[in-house]
Amino acid sequence: MHATATRAAVTPVPWRETRFWIYTFVLLSYMATLMLQIVATAQMLIAEVCERGHYADCDSDTVSSKAAVWTLYGGLASSLTGVGVSGTVGVLSDKFGRRWVVVLPLVGLTANTLTLALFKAYSWPLWTLVAISGGTGLFGGSPTMFMAIYTAVADIVPEVERSKKFGYTEVSLYLGVMAGTSVSGILIEHFDYKTLFVAMTVAGAALTLIAAAMPETLAPSQRVETVSWAKANVFGALGVMTRPTRLGPWPVLAGLGLAFLLSYGAIVAFGSIVILYSKVKLHWTPRELGFFLGSQWIIRAACVSILSPLLLHTQNVRRITLFSVIGLCMQAGSMLTYALAPDTGIMYVGSAIGGLSAVAFPAIRSLFSLAVSAKEQGVALAALSAAETVANILLPAFASGFYSATDSSCLPCTLYVLVGLLLAGAGCAAVALRFLSPVLELTLDTPDDMDNVSSAQVESRPLLAPVAVPEPLAP
Repeated sequence: MHATATRAAVTPVPWRETRFWIYTFVLLSYMATLMLQIVATAQMLIAEVCERGHYADCDSDTVSSKAAVWTLYGGLASSLTGVGVSGTVGVLSDKFGRRWVVVLPLVGLTANTLTLALFKAYSWPLWTLVAISGGTGLFGGSPTMFMAIYTAVADIVPEVERSKKFGYTEVSLYLGVMAGTSVSGILIEHFDYKTLFVAMTVAGAALTLIAAAMPETLAPSQRVETVSWAKANVFGALGVMTRPTRLGPWPVLAGLGLAFLLSYGAIVAFGSIVILYSKVKLHWTPRELGFFLGSQWIIRAACVSILSPLLLHTQNVRRITLFSVIGLCMQAGSMLTYALAPDTGIMYVGSAIGGLSAVAFPAIRSLFSLAVSAKEQGVALAALSAAETVANILLPAFASGFYSATDSSCLPCTLYVLVGLLLAGAGCAAVALRFLSPVLELTLDTPDDMDNVSSAQVESRPLLAPVAVPEPLAP
């Protein structure tokens, strides 16, 4: 009797929830390994430039500037080769499923860390780092991984819960970044670079096998019958922002997409100069930088975990858009704090302000997902992936060049420019808010058991239903 009662009290986790947490775990692990690889590569590059150039002081501005140039070349090579991938795989995933798109950047990460280990072992020329980065871009990189994970989540999560679940997915991204950056300084101090890259290669191979064994989220009934090759490129993917959707006329997605591009680009640009900026202004060691970056992502993860259920678990599309505007303004305030910070303590205050902005990106992603039908999730989220790729090409190059030109005359000037980009992004999101459909309540009431609901049942229900206006009473 007791055993029977105990079994009856246990509620099994729905299969869609299990799939959701599997995919978020893969995203967390991927980001942790990727960030460790990025930080380790940047620090190794500084050491290689110093050693090969026979400089007496490896902390000098000259060494840092030369290392920044090589980092810039590598980032551009990766982004340029990834341009052709970002839009294509999103469209193809609507036909062939999401799992292979998750595997693709994991294969690229594994190959990248393996070649970095060989670079260190055999002292290859510095230009080979650019070639390695360019080859990695052919596998899509982080924009493709983000697109694949978010489309998989959109496949299995009801529309009324999607904004909240996207927030939780964003948390796993932040936790992965935090884990990778936090331990990077400690690991770099205790292990040589070749050992680190070999260990990351093993971790990447294990993640690839896990991803290959994951269940597919896109049901056959939800797949498109034919591939639209006109959309299977970066320009075709961005073209989804120029047409009306279920949320309203074309300025809605155009404004949200431009807001995403500018704000994401500003954050990526800050990441491209933060190592040099903190070294020159605050004289941080790699461990201090690692702790700062790790704490930054801990704060963001905590804020999203708390705020997503409170702010994004809503059926009101206007409310979701409004929080994206507020979030981008908070991020601008955070960047301004970094520019004005006289010491380490104020930098952490900026991180706290930035943490409150963390709901902006899951809000914009969920709006793109809600704007289209179940069969166009790959196309819609590929548009954001394309925007990420364009931002990765343009903004870090601009920030690095502008920083190099102004660091001696105006050290925080680059950050002031990034503040302007974030405020411009908030303005674009505000434009989207202005053009949203006047009817803003999601009426889709999807059952909890999504595995038993066909795509036809889901798409037969309107996202934005008309409001019934009572007729006037007869006199």
